[in-house]
Amino acid sequence: MQTDTAAIRTLLRVCQDLYRARDVARLDEAMRLFVPDGEAEMVGTEAVRRGAADWALGHDPWRFHTTHWALAAE
Repeated sequence: MQTDTAAIRTLLRVCQDLYRARDVARLDEAMRLFVPDGEAEMVGTEAVRRGAADWALGHDPWRFHTTHWALAAE
């Protein structure tokens, strides 16, 4: 049990570090933490149905949306 708890804490620290850094160059590293095989889904606030606008399927669309948001925030 302790090993599982330590592994979860480590994962959460890595997620926190990646989020705080907000470094688009580390986006692939962050995506691999959650879905290593590229079947990630990201649902935005304006998503209506799966695969439509603001609903990214896969790492490439997720990367596009995240990069776009990062550039808009500058």
